[in-house]
Amino acid sequence: MGKSRGAKLALTTPFNHSTYRAKDKSYQENKTMVCCMADKYGWCKDIKETIKGPDGKDYCIFHAPADSKSPNDLERETNNIIENTSNLINLSGSIFNCPIRFEIQNNKSLHISNSTFLYRLEIVDSNTDRIIAHNSKFKTINIFNSIVNLFQISKTKLEQIFATESTFKYVTISDINKEEETKHNFVEFVLSNIYTFSYFNSKTNLSIVSCTIDKSLYVNDICSNFLQIYSCTINGYAVLNKIETNKITISNTIPINNLEISNTNLSIFPLNGSPIENITFTLCEWPKHKDRITTKDSISIIELIHKKQTYSTLTKKEYTEILSTNEDIFRRLKKKARLDNNELLASDWHYGEKFMLEKRLWTEAPALTWLTLWLYRQISDYGESPAKALWVLLSFLSLFPLTFSLFTCDYTFPIDSGDIRTLTNNMLNYIPFASKAPDSSKLYPLRYLEIFWQTVITIQAAITGFAFRNKFRR
Repeated sequence: MGKSRGAKLALTTPFNHSTYRAKDKSYQENKTMVCCMADKYGWCKDIKETIKGPDGKDYCIFHAPADSKSPNDLERETNNIIENTSNLINLSGSIFNCPIRFEIQNNKSLHISNSTFLYRLEIVDSNTDRIIAHNSKFKTINIFNSIVNLFQISKTKLEQIFATESTFKYVTISDINKEEETKHNFVEFVLSNIYTFSYFNSKTNLSIVSCTIDKSLYVNDICSNFLQIYSCTINGYAVLNKIETNKITISNTIPINNLEISNTNLSIFPLNGSPIENITFTLCEWPKHKDRITTKDSISIIELIHKKQTYSTLTKKEYTEILSTNEDIFRRLKKKARLDNNELLASDWHYGEKFMLEKRLWTEAPALTWLTLWLYRQISDYGESPAKALWVLLSFLSLFPLTFSLFTCDYTFPIDSGDIRTLTNNMLNYIPFASKAPDSSKLYPLRYLEIFWQTVITIQAAITGFAFRNKFRR
């Protein structure tokens, strides 16, 4: 029964046909009975030969319990159904007690919902209109070298799907195995229309690897242990919505014209290798460190830096490579945020970029270069915190001039009004435009300190103005 006749089911495990027939004489005796499952499934009502089950009920060979029927008889009857069906091959509710292999041609449809496959199911070298498999139980499904126009599976116990070298036009995978741990591997398949995942359980591992999707990919409302989209080609757009998982990886996947991630906690999503420029983040929750938004990639290295444990856990080369990678990620995120007119987010990405640069300069650049960036962070968070810049400016205007004056003026305790006037006038010498410059012929060493501090205040005032400009612009 080859492809020329429309389909083929091959039994992959040998079975002693005569032994089963000898044990189950009821198979021949009950030729006029009707399967007890006929009212539920309908399609088996015309099968006259039945098997007496352990419960005393009559079953057709498809719906009979696994221990009550011969795999060889099941093969023969299944081939008979397939060969004599011109459109929809309905095997719903069947129990297959052996590894089987389908080869379906001529755009027939296969309906195997509510079925149980105790061993491997292979769909090979097939050209089918649709495969419907809702609420079934599979050990493993292997689909390869096949063309399937429509493939739908839901509420199903499933370990693996291998879609190797197969083409699908529409695929829906949903409500998969809400109780047990499973792995779903989709490898090297071609999807010409829309691919949809939804409603997975929290123990599921889902991998979409080396696949080609001509139009769109939807991954919706997934609760899984691990989600990976790796080395794929998605020519349309992809949507990941309401993803709850321990880890998401999207890498080496091109070209995604528009990837939208929405309603997802991004503390599980590493961006390294992801197409950042093409990702739209909508109503997502970013990880934070000290009230600033950051990324999954950087949070661990930031925590190590603040604990001063970097060199005890990483080599210098590993450390600088991680910093450089994260610096690039923040730079790309900042560019995208500004293109999207999201200046508030751009502020945090700018801070992250400069922080990684500062830590990298500590190991790679002259000390003065690093010191400049370090001071810039201390006085204004790289120009991104007007409140911090203002407090520093106020301290430069009051605390430091007062301290200098206390060490350089003549006064006695208790301080009287004359001493206060002397201290105040001396403090003004450290503040730009607050006092007249003394005659140049009367310069003394402290005057150089006054000039220096006036310069520091002027620079801090400019940085504070710049920080406020950034704040109000955003």
